[in-house]
Amino acid sequence: MFLDKNSHKQATFIHIETEDHFSLEITDKHLIYVSNTNYSDGFSSTFAEEVQVGQFVLVSDGRNNFRPSKVVALTKKTSSGVYAPLTIEGNIVVDGVLTSCYGVINNEVIAHAAFAPVRAVHWILQYISYPYAIDSDSEGVHWYADALYNIGTHFFDKSVLYRV
Repeated sequence: MFLDKNSHKQATFIHIETEDHFSLEITDKHLIYVSNTNYSDGFSSTFAEEVQVGQFVLVSDGRNNFRPSKVVALTKKTSSGVYAPLTIEGNIVVDGVLTSCYGVINNEVIAHAAFAPVRAVHWILQYISYPYAIDSDSEGVHWYADALYNIGTHFFDKSVLYRV
């Protein structure tokens, strides 16, 4: 499913380029894995707007493995089209760069736990006959993600949950 899907929505994007010629456009409040070193075990998720030149992101080697690649350029721009798919693992590879599925909250562990019920329902539905169509083509913020955000504004301060 998509946590957010809107082909017309304007958003701020960060264009990230690496030394290995990987590039990615990601919304500023989307989480991406970065490290200050090129050691593969030192990566943590952070908002894309906080990535700095000289840090490392994880890129695909084409064989289901990831390796660090140094960020060499960052540009900010406004563009249309916001897409935030939710995967079972909570990660997604976009243009060869490993990113998180989550945004707006800067704690991936909380975000992943909050969407556990959605993943559980998906898992259950693959084993039973479900007579109702699930609309995956509609645009906008998914009702579950919207509800979590609204609840979260009462429990998390601005340093954890970005105020949209």
